[in-house]
Amino acid sequence: MRRYAVGAGQNGVVQAVFVDTAVGVPSAWFGGLLEERPQPWAEVQLQDSSGGLVGRFDPAEWLPEAADLPHRGVHGEQLLARSGVSALLAAAGIPLYTARDAADPRIVRRPGRRTAMSPGPAFPHWYTGVRASAGCLWFAAFTLLLFSGATSAPLVVTAAAAALSGPSARLVLRGWTRRRRSVCPPVVLARISPRPAVAGEGAAQADGLPAASVRFCLHTELRVQKDDLVLKDLAGSEYWLPRRGPHAVVSLRQVSDHTGALVGIEFLGPDTQTRALLPWDQWFGGLGGHTNWAQLRQATALPVQERRLSRKASAFWPRHPVLGSRMVPVPAREARALSRFPSTAAGVSSTAIMAFGSLFSVMTGARIAEGHPWAGASAVLMGAAGALLQATPYLLHQLRSRRTLERPAPTRELPIT
Repeated sequence: MRRYAVGAGQNGVVQAVFVDTAVGVPSAWFGGLLEERPQPWAEVQLQDSSGGLVGRFDPAEWLPEAADLPHRGVHGEQLLARSGVSALLAAAGIPLYTARDAADPRIVRRPGRRTAMSPGPAFPHWYTGVRASAGCLWFAAFTLLLFSGATSAPLVVTAAAAALSGPSARLVLRGWTRRRRSVCPPVVLARISPRPAVAGEGAAQADGLPAASVRFCLHTELRVQKDDLVLKDLAGSEYWLPRRGPHAVVSLRQVSDHTGALVGIEFLGPDTQTRALLPWDQWFGGLGGHTNWAQLRQATALPVQERRLSRKASAFWPRHPVLGSRMVPVPAREARALSRFPSTAAGVSSTAIMAFGSLFSVMTGARIAEGHPWAGASAVLMGAAGALLQATPYLLHQLRSRRTLERPAPTRELPIT
């Protein structure tokens, strides 16, 4: 955790410049291997008394709903307000200046990498470092073995150990993540899982969506915590909306179509902007849905508004992309892909390379087993262990998905896990 001094002094922050344009904002590489920073929506530069750069960040990286919005879907003062940046700077007593011209002299042109203030990459740095180091080491050993034609025992063992470190790091990452979540768990006031209106063998939603599955009802949820509202999707991604502060969710709104049928619940921020929504049929329309709605109102203690759409607006609600609008049932194949272990920058090829590395270890270990029995046996065992560490989670995931999680949601209430 880095700390930044406020006020005059060595590297103290005395002013902030909001660069409200994507033009001229430098792109950067950050986080893990081959992970490229998305095109910034804007940039806030924290500067010292001499105009030097102390830190910089894209406010959109601190906006929970940014992933569901188009590029620069929120901009200007609204972006600062929704992300909480304007309130933070005001509380710290830091004056804020806005620069909408890329040629504005207050903009620092050559910021260093160490000035970036990002929420961080998807994976922890130690995991990225292990995977990158092991990948480079394996590729070097593989290249020497492949093009030299030699069967050097040290190279074979080195390649096998490097290939094993990838799936081993995944296993450690899973345990590390579980431990972190258990160390300081948040105070949860309510957990609300979907209660779909239509469920049954082969049934489909009236709006064309697939029938809600057991996976959708168990793995998607809304948590009401002491200080936050947290939406979790099928991929396990969480979106935290504040319940405190000037940029908090301040009210709920029931939305009905022109016939009076309920279509969704909107979570409103200050100035009635929609921060998130939940479709009514998928979350509150089925058995236990009214209990869900009562539980949500009681846990949040927020005022409830009502909105009735016109006939034309009913066909296009929500009119713009909003966080939560995609938290609906998806086809089984897509759900399996979303709920697998998070992909790396290399995508599917990352798993394919690890599988090939394990196979290569077994093959080369068997080749040198006669002349180097200990090295050969070690390589074969490490290759087999790597293949097992990759295949077991994948097969269990596929088996549980097809046998249990992809079945239509039953008409009884499901236990929350």
